[in-house]
Amino acid sequence: MSIQEFPNATILVVDDDVAIAGLLEELLSDEGYVMWVASTLGEAHRQLAEQVPDVILLDVQLPDGNGFDFCVALRENPKTTDVPILFLSGIDRGPDSVAKGLDLGGYDFLPKPFRNVELLARIRVLVRLRRLQQRLIEQERERAMLATAGAAAHSLAQPLMAALGLASLLLEGELNETHRADVELIYGALKQMSATVHQIQEVQRYITQPYLEGVSDLQILDIQQASATPEED
Repeated sequence: MSIQEFPNATILVVDDDVAIAGLLEELLSDEGYVMWVASTLGEAHRQLAEQVPDVILLDVQLPDGNGFDFCVALRENPKTTDVPILFLSGIDRGPDSVAKGLDLGGYDFLPKPFRNVELLARIRVLVRLRRLQQRLIEQERERAMLATAGAAAHSLAQPLMAALGLASLLLEGELNETHRADVELIYGALKQMSATVHQIQEVQRYITQPYLEGVSDLQILDIQQASATPEED
C-alpha cells in the first residue's frame, strides 16, 4: 500500500541508536513519510513543542530517561494525548514490558530487530487510526458549532419578530418625516437580521469561509452556503 493513502503523514523517531535511526530514516523516507529523528527525550520534547506528528516510534531505553515515562507525559499533554505511540525495544521486550507499554498508553510494541515489512504495516495502521481520530474530532466540532448556531438563532427569533411587529405598527401610525425615516431604517435592519436568523435555522452542513481576506487560519460559518440545499449550490 502506498503512502499516497496518507498525504503528508509525519513520523517522529525517538531512538539513540544511530544505526537504527539511520535505517528507519531511509526506510520511512523511501515510503514517502515526512520524518524527524530525536536521539534524546529532551530533543523529542523540543520537536513536539513545534509540531505534533501522526505517529511516534519510541525506544524504551534512552540516555536521559525511559520511553515509558515519556509516554505517560505525552498522554498527560492535551496536544499529544491522542498521538499513536509504537514502542521499539531491543532489551525490554518480554511480555511484562509489552503489557506495561500498552497499559501506559502505547498503541503497539515491536521488538528489535524487526522485520521492515511488519514495521511498515504497523505504521500504516497507526497513521490510519490517527487520521480517523482527527476526522472524528472534526465531526464533533462541526456538530457542536451547528448546535450552537441553531440554539442562538432560536433564542433570537422571537425577540426579532416582536421588534419587527412593533416597528410595523409604528409605521402604520402617524409619524413625522424624520421619525418615519428612522423607523423605516430600524425596520429594514430588523428584517435583514430576521432573514439571517432564518438562514442559520436552515443550516444543514458545516461550510466555512475566511473571516478576513488572506487569513485562512481564521474561519467562520458560511451561512449562505451552509443553509443552501445541494441542488442550490
